[in-house]
Amino acid sequence: MINQILRDYDVRFHLVKLGPGVLGFTYRSRRGRYHVFISDELSPPGVEAVLLHETYHILKHLPNIPYIIGIDMQDTEIEKEANIYVFKL
Repeated sequence: MINQILRDYDVRFHLVKLGPGVLGFTYRSRRGRYHVFISDELSPPGVEAVLLHETYHILKHLPNIPYIIGIDMQDTEIEKEANIYVFKL
């Protein structure tokens, strides 16, 4: 499932050093390609969970919201929705 979504939406993901408490985020380039940046300090199951979380944003939120910028957004509705999606799988 996740591989199909990555292909269909032209998503690239990158394991990078992120700041403390930042697990991942998504960026959409001017070319329309999504880039998901994930902390390289996560375990493989952690990377998968963050990738699924960010993929939910790509599928459900980013087509309707041109951009989302924020720090400490973990208590917002869109973050809660994405977390529920991950834990239902």
